[in-house]
Amino acid sequence: MYIYMKPYPFEITSDQMIYAENLFALLDNNWTEGQGMNRPAYMAEGENRAINDLIKEGRKLGLSIRTDAAGNVFMIYPGKNPDAGALLTGSHVDSVVNGGRYDGPAGVIAGLTVVHALMAQGITPDQDFIVGIYRNEESPSFKQVSVGMKLASGSLDPAEFMERRHTHTGHAFRKHLQASGLDPERLIDIFKRHGELIPFSSIAAQIEIHIEQERELSDQDTPLGIVTAIRGNYRLPGVTIKGQTGHSGAKSFEKRQDAGMAKNRLVSELYDEALRLRQSGRDIVFTEPYSRSGDSAKLTHIPDDAQCALEVRSTEDSVLKDFLSAIHRVSDDLQHQHNVMIDLGNIVYSAPATMSQTVIDAIGHAAQQIHIKTMLMPSGAGHDSAEFAKKVDTGMIFIAQKTGLSHRHEEDMGRDPDKTFSCEGDFAKAITLLGQIVVNGLNQNARPGSFVKKFDEMYAPTGI
Repeated sequence: MYIYMKPYPFEITSDQMIYAENLFALLDNNWTEGQGMNRPAYMAEGENRAINDLIKEGRKLGLSIRTDAAGNVFMIYPGKNPDAGALLTGSHVDSVVNGGRYDGPAGVIAGLTVVHALMAQGITPDQDFIVGIYRNEESPSFKQVSVGMKLASGSLDPAEFMERRHTHTGHAFRKHLQASGLDPERLIDIFKRHGELIPFSSIAAQIEIHIEQERELSDQDTPLGIVTAIRGNYRLPGVTIKGQTGHSGAKSFEKRQDAGMAKNRLVSELYDEALRLRQSGRDIVFTEPYSRSGDSAKLTHIPDDAQCALEVRSTEDSVLKDFLSAIHRVSDDLQHQHNVMIDLGNIVYSAPATMSQTVIDAIGHAAQQIHIKTMLMPSGAGHDSAEFAKKVDTGMIFIAQKTGLSHRHEEDMGRDPDKTFSCEGDFAKAITLLGQIVVNGLNQNARPGSFVKKFDEMYAPTGI
């Protein structure tokens, strides 16, 4: 249970909001007006540049920097008692193709802005406060989500991932690590010796600030959300169906090997399965993000080739497993019914995550202290916090959006776009709420030990 600790409020001024706005402007190198943000992971002019720019800003604040073997960055504002366990906040800075400004960087910049305010007010928190930058959260670069934190937590074996190809360059992950100033062999060695890349045992709690990516908060006229759970997912980005072409009028129905029709039925039957589960009270959303017929498709031809992507999300792991079984069952049935070949391709899995009640309570209490309206809600999108939740008490704070649009250039932050960087805006409320939690302290001594000391011990030379 969360224990209320401090009676005084944390405050920010226009100086902090100007600071935050300038940090966003610093990251606009990859922005194209009318198209959006293109900041691919582990690339010099993409994620690497943004991270290096933010590290410089962290150093200007006097923060000490630690970078793990996968390139995840931790900027430390020391507290009075480093052995009380660190309070960590952070997010990612990579983007999808033609993505938005705020998805990811909002969480990092919020943390740095809290440090800026603490320093301006002369406040030293009871425990270390760390601002993290988590590598490669988005899936496009290596067809895998949360690469940095999956490597850090031990969910992803670096040796097995080294030859995964980058979608932009075709180069292996190993080469991108080297180009980013990181040592692939050191990454493998740290993983082998510790099973993780950072000392999770000395992190008291992790809180990630993120835009909502929907408009539930805005519809309820509520600035901030407290996340209760993160939906996991199965993603099948490259489903292919192979049949045989023929004249659309001359070929009899019984003799067809229609790849397009098999694809349509696959999606339709899975949609019906998702509806059945939802109507029975289970949490599920199902999407066909894109589909197409092969290059030879013509109006008078039966398509011999079709492709699509499938995605299912749920807060319940059993629902995900059941739905994946349904995908296999339906595809097997349709292969026989339509005499086609269905290849489901690469299947990417991210587990659902439940947020810590301790952290949920801490966020709620801090919001009451400073009179900020919040509501409890699940997260439909995946986040690095899902990886943290496997290891430490974890929570998330969502910022309302007027449009709810995300992963595109129209992405906004806050219910009123004219107040994005105003002290009255919703981003300012998120920063203030996080700062109040830092001032209050969270989970102190529940996971004792200095993050910095344990990190340095993990990365000390072995003499080998």
